[in-house]
Amino acid sequence: MRDRKRIILAMIAAGCIFAGGCGIKESPAEGSTAETEVSEAAGETAEEAADELPEIDPEAWEIYSAALEAMFSQNIWPDGKEIDEEEYKSRGDFSENQFAVCDVDNDGREELLLHVTTASMAGMFEGVYDYDPDTGKITEEFVVFPAVTYYDNGTLKSEWSHNQGRGAKLWPFTLYEYDPGTDTYIRRGSVDSWDKDFVAEGFPAEYDTDGDGTVYFIYEDENLTDRKTVDGEEYHQWLDSYLSGAEEIRIDWQDLKAQTDPAVVSRNIRGIARPLI
Repeated sequence: MRDRKRIILAMIAAGCIFAGGCGIKESPAEGSTAETEVSEAAGETAEEAADELPEIDPEAWEIYSAALEAMFSQNIWPDGKEIDEEEYKSRGDFSENQFAVCDVDNDGREELLLHVTTASMAGMFEGVYDYDPDTGKITEEFVVFPAVTYYDNGTLKSEWSHNQGRGAKLWPFTLYEYDPGTDTYIRRGSVDSWDKDFVAEGFPAEYDTDGDGTVYFIYEDENLTDRKTVDGEEYHQWLDSYLSGAEEIRIDWQDLKAQTDPAVVSRNIRGIARPLI
């Protein structure tokens, strides 16, 4: 058990050391030395990686490691809820799900992220879990369908699992904003659209002031009943009120593989160190 926990620590450590854990999504600069650096580090073992812990709360480090191990050994999620084996462990290889350690809510403290897809469509989710140093426990900040974009100002965009509307160019989504007072994400609004060239009948042309054949629906309420129909300019103004100046965060996901060979673990996690293009 201790060896396996040590290996999980190495997986987290290497993910943060080699890939930075998370960062602003951008193209690599010309002449990037990332591949060279990874190659030079090829001889480092997972044990050595675990000894080079990034500068985060060591107690949180141990808590996150134990939480990952508990998903296999105790069949519980990081917040202590029981894992439904029939839903999550009988539909595929559970180790094909992914995790990351990254500060996505911009509170200055890393969160544990899970990206879970070995389930039915309704059971798939992406979760953000935070370690509370005052209670020593992990709490659930946010859970939603696993199609999430994080921004460095604490905002996130969650795409809907289905697009059953009349828009083909924009996938419907909901914006959430982190609230440090409650340590949770607050829903700020949802967006759907209507493209005239996709469904022409009944298209509300009176709202299409720029004549591009697309209008947007902004829903302020969670039940999606309070709808405001706007054109592109007003939609982008609404979106910019939350995302102006914000940068997308790159998440370096790692597989939840329960490896026993440190060399294999080290080789697998170094695969995520490649710059995004």
